[in-house]
Amino acid sequence: MRTLMRVTLGLLAVSVAAAAKSPPTERRVDVLDVSAAQAGVGAQDLVKKLHAVNELEMRIGQTAVRKARDPRVRRYGRLLWRDHRTADAEVLALAKKLELDPSKHTHDPADQAMLDTLESSTGADFDREFLSAMQAGHQKAIALLESARESQSPALRDLVGRLLPILRQHEQISLNLQPGGRHG
Repeated sequence: MRTLMRVTLGLLAVSVAAAAKSPPTERRVDVLDVSAAQAGVGAQDLVKKLHAVNELEMRIGQTAVRKARDPRVRRYGRLLWRDHRTADAEVLALAKKLELDPSKHTHDPADQAMLDTLESSTGADFDREFLSAMQAGHQKAIALLESARESQSPALRDLVGRLLPILRQHEQISLNLQPGGRHG
């Protein structure tokens, strides 16, 4: 909270200084509005998305434990559930510390379609669909975190730095377990 106050006061000072230097006829962008959108709303959106991703991955991991034919895929499902449960606890703790609201982010309709496909698949078809979905999902999550790595608060940057290697590991496991992968 103190950091947010310092940033806000600093931005206010920059905004006032810029206003004093600008000719009255020139249209100015309000520095406070732009920075608030980048600092506050960006962090808020990231926390919501991370929370939603973790909830989705925990649900999918549980589905894999229940439905996978290959024991390695079931183990991967347990790993996903455990790692995303831990990650979500970190996200929620950080959201509380930064006074952000991590309330549910609405899932993409494609996520619901993927869940429906997984629920209706069985045996080797489930394993294939699940691993493909995990590869694509982790690629999206990695892209989200990489795009947020430099633009967030130090606490969010630290969280992103801790989560990226885990997501990369999950993606690699999904690749390795697919037919033609190292262990597929």
